[in-house]
Amino acid sequence: MILIIDAGTTSIRGILYDEEGNAAFISQHHSSPQFLTDGRVEQNPLIWKRLLETALKEAVAHLDQHHLPLEAIGLTAFRSPVFPIDKNGKPLLPAIMWQDKRTDCLLERFSSHNLDIYLRSGLPVSSVFSAIKMYWIQQYKPEEYKQSWKLIGIYEYLLFLLTGRMVTDHSVASRTNLFNLQAKDWDDTLISYFGIDKAKLAELVSPGSVCGELCKEIRKELSISGSIPVVAAGGDQQCSVLGFGITTPGTITVNTGTGAYVLTISPRPVRNEACSIYSNVAAAGAYLIESSLSTAGTVYRWFAELSIETTTTEKKKFSLLDREIAQSPPGANGVMLIPRFKGPSDSTGQTFSKGAFLNLDLSTKRGDMARAILEGIAFELHDRIIEIESQTNTHNRIFASGGMTRFPLYNQILADIFQRPVTSMKNGEATAFGAWLNTNRAFTASQTGVKFSDSMKAAEADIYLPHKKHSALYRSILERRKQTMKALGYS
Repeated sequence: MILIIDAGTTSIRGILYDEEGNAAFISQHHSSPQFLTDGRVEQNPLIWKRLLETALKEAVAHLDQHHLPLEAIGLTAFRSPVFPIDKNGKPLLPAIMWQDKRTDCLLERFSSHNLDIYLRSGLPVSSVFSAIKMYWIQQYKPEEYKQSWKLIGIYEYLLFLLTGRMVTDHSVASRTNLFNLQAKDWDDTLISYFGIDKAKLAELVSPGSVCGELCKEIRKELSISGSIPVVAAGGDQQCSVLGFGITTPGTITVNTGTGAYVLTISPRPVRNEACSIYSNVAAAGAYLIESSLSTAGTVYRWFAELSIETTTTEKKKFSLLDREIAQSPPGANGVMLIPRFKGPSDSTGQTFSKGAFLNLDLSTKRGDMARAILEGIAFELHDRIIEIESQTNTHNRIFASGGMTRFPLYNQILADIFQRPVTSMKNGEATAFGAWLNTNRAFTASQTGVKFSDSMKAAEADIYLPHKKHSALYRSILERRKQTMKALGYS
């Protein structure tokens, strides 16, 4: 059995896969970050350590109960958090999460280098990515910076806890603004722009590499005999795309969870004049082309918590909202949402740049506002799909994934707004499945293709076809939305 540790923004999952890629056991424990009023978003890295230990114990207990061996561990994780760590493995500060906006005030300092940074790294300077967070620590937490051995994220931290080695892979490193896409290495020029000590960066390996063995202390605590290889399976979005079978151009995955991502594969980096399309190293080779929305499921959760009494359980809140949305017609009775609740991720000088509900009146119902959230997310994703397709000269098949796709009406809204079929996948653990593929490939490369193909055929689920009447309505709303956003100063 192979254990995949899937560390997401709000939870850590441990999933045991058999040799055919079937999930035999799943554990999940939540670790929501702390959202502070001044734009900071933080997490205590020791929570990740505790949840990793819990995932390992639960998985080994399941294996022992069924007399099954643990053959390997693969890790995937969300990208771009940053915190300093000392040589003893002690975190010196809370992790600055990818949604954190404290560095927005620093972005202008790098404007003269932004184009070169984009061309080299595939990413514009942004508060989302790692480098400017490292710069913030250096500028505002100089003692912790000096004391630090490495500046790392959750991926490197968990690999270190598992193996004792401080490594990262190309797929995660390519979300830092410090990694050269062509050279597949840390870039000295990029590092000099941010003034970071190169020695504080982790050692690089390729995605899918065996980066060490499970350390003796963990093996002893869990009563595991023999060596257990640990594989750096890749970043979460890279693994998600692989998990859906997307290894060549022609298909886009729309992944809607905490944030939302439009993802596809290209044989080369893709760039645009607005620097809004990102290129990363893909877990299966080539490049992952990406455009993202930082707040998606987060907005839906926020609205549920805000609008429904606190004594109601989270599951009942979502169930209630889902029912009310079904009673609101396409177009949400005129209500519109701009779902940019974290504001812009670069220094664009926007005058009205955060989230907003528009066109409310005294007849507006909670279900209208909730439906406007789903439609607002879908409109933003539509724009990103069109932009990627214009740069890649493709018209793509659309897969939908992520926690939001458990709601069938959301999938139908995607199809109606995208004006093309949308395939929602049965495989709710696409990220972990992609990590299993990369981990399995490290040991059985010749067999993986067959298993991959068979598993993905079984993974396809419902296909949502666009309703002509709804799509026509959404086309008119899309045009009004563009005019409204332009008038309000959105880019």
